[in-house]
Amino acid sequence: MSRHKAREHAFCLIFTHDFNTDLTASDTIESYQEAEGVTLDSFACDTFCGTVDYIIQIDDTISRYAKSWKLARISKVSLAVLRLAFYELLYSELKEKNIIINEAIELAKKYEDEKAASFVNGVLGAYAKDCANE
Repeated sequence: MSRHKAREHAFCLIFTHDFNTDLTASDTIESYQEAEGVTLDSFACDTFCGTVDYIIQIDDTISRYAKSWKLARISKVSLAVLRLAFYELLYSELKEKNIIINEAIELAKKYEDEKAASFVNGVLGAYAKDCANE
């Protein structure tokens, strides 16, 4: 499975989990694989599980960079995209910021619209700018 496709599956898991928070991460993965008829690779599963493990810290970071936006106002799609991207940016071993940000923008375009993609780009761009200034 390509890294791009694995990220898309991780995004779908994060999105799904937001509606089924009573399920464990393992149960979410299992039900998703059954429903989609796929076997997920370790990157998709580890990225999803890591996002769930760090959700409080990730949401705090999103709140910091999504100025004037409360999490409740952010669409579920954009929130799942941002959670995925910030998990990768903050906690994964991957450090290709441009690739992670571009993939997030593409997911927002595919699953929502151009406005959502611009919003995601703005939030992640503000983070990247802060990182460049450090």
